[in-house]
Amino acid sequence: MFGLKKILPVNKISKVAILVLIILSVSFSGLFYFDLWPFGKKGEESKFSCDVLDEDYCSQGRLVYEDGELVGIGFKVPEGTKIYAPFNGNLDASENYLIQVNKKFYSGLVLADTVSNSDKKNFFMILGHHQPIKDKQPFDKGEILAQAGNSVFDPSSSEKYNLVLTFRSFDNKNGWQTDVDLLKQFFPNI
Repeated sequence: MFGLKKILPVNKISKVAILVLIILSVSFSGLFYFDLWPFGKKGEESKFSCDVLDEDYCSQGRLVYEDGELVGIGFKVPEGTKIYAPFNGNLDASENYLIQVNKKFYSGLVLADTVSNSDKKNFFMILGHHQPIKDKQPFDKGEILAQAGNSVFDPSSSEKYNLVLTFRSFDNKNGWQTDVDLLKQFFPNI
């Protein structure tokens, strides 16, 4: 072996160990090359339930910012995708309803939490033009609230989403705020 026997004695165990390492390296390389690696693929997001959308769409959301401030989570979903109530609440689905997020106003639907007994009130907001399922009050957690429309929500980012979801909270001390804790609770991949 190129004169290495004098420097590094190679016995039977060393030869077997080197052969095993070569076989493992080739095997693992083959699994990656032929896309057969069983422990998740590079760039693949794990599926999880977010309670608000069907499981297939939960991990596709991206944070949406406008003028440097968080608006919510944007999705590119097919028209008619079901949107579920994240908690029990009353839906305000009037056509001319405008939702203020940061300093801008957006049309949309608002589900007001009717269960929370704290001073902080939680709201789930569906920004854009979407079709409410029915004029039922109140909605229970997990019930279908609306279906996604095809209108494009166009914040100042280059991405175009047809569905933007956000959670806002209100209390007398802080006023209106995007509730990042609720966003993370329902969308843990953000």
